[in-house]
Amino acid sequence: MRETEIIHIALENLQTNAGITGKWEDFGPQEIDGQIELIVEGQPVKFNAEVKQELRSHQLLKIIDQANRFGPLIIVANRIFPK
Repeated sequence: MRETEIIHIALENLQTNAGITGKWEDFGPQEIDGQIELIVEGQPVKFNAEVKQELRSHQLLKIIDQANRFGPLIIVANRIFPK
């Protein structure tokens, strides 16, 4: 599954299950994948975003570094390990 598919499924699930709408802006080949703007209780909240097919524990140090440099950071993943 491609990054754009993962993002669109996540945004659809947020809308369906929590009533939260969102928009995605793809940054292309940069250090972070893009930005998500969520509308929560009528207020916009923006996050820099990293999109992963699978999130595993060995990736956490890089993600922590990205959060320190580009925060606030949200991770959107198709699968998260370990369960």
